[in-house]
Amino acid sequence: MVYELTIQERERLIGACKTHREKLCVNILLETGLRVSEFANLTPDSIQENRIMIYKKAGPHTRNLKKRIVPLTDRCRKLLETHFSLGDGMGITTRTIQRIVAKVASNAAIAKRVTPQILRKNFMTKCLRRGISIQTIQKILDRQLIMMDFYPDPEGEEALKEFF
Repeated sequence: MVYELTIQERERLIGACKTHREKLCVNILLETGLRVSEFANLTPDSIQENRIMIYKKAGPHTRNLKKRIVPLTDRCRKLLETHFSLGDGMGITTRTIQRIVAKVASNAAIAKRVTPQILRKNFMTKCLRRGISIQTIQKILDRQLIMMDFYPDPEGEEALKEFF
C-alpha cells in the first residue's frame, strides 16, 4: 500500500538529513519526481539552467531517444552543482538511494514505510494541489495514466470536508 506523507512528515524528512548525500537524495526525489534509476544516472550534462533533461529510448525496438524536461528548483540545482563539482557522475547506485531514503525516514521517526516511489507520488500530489494540470504532470513524470496512482490523501480529505 502506498502512503501519502503529510506536510509535517515531509518537513521532518528534510530536516532529518545530516549529510550532503542525504540532502541530495531526499530533496531531488521530493522536488523533481525523478525515478531512482533516472536520478542515479544523472550527469552534469543533464542539468540545463533550472531543468533536468532526461533522455530514454522511445520504444523497445527503436534507437530514437525520447526527451523529457523536469523542472528544477534552486535548492536542487545548488545541491546538484555542489555534488557534480566533486566528480563527474552521481556515484550513487539505485540501491544506495533506497537505503538512504529509508535511513532518513527512520531518523525522522516516520512510522510509515517511505520509499523513493512514495516521494515521487508525493511530488505528483504536490503538483496537483498547486493547480498544475494532469497533462503537464504526465509529461514531467513520463506517465501515461496518472488516475491509477490516486490513493487516500489525508490533507485532501480534510479540504473536501471543509468544502462540502
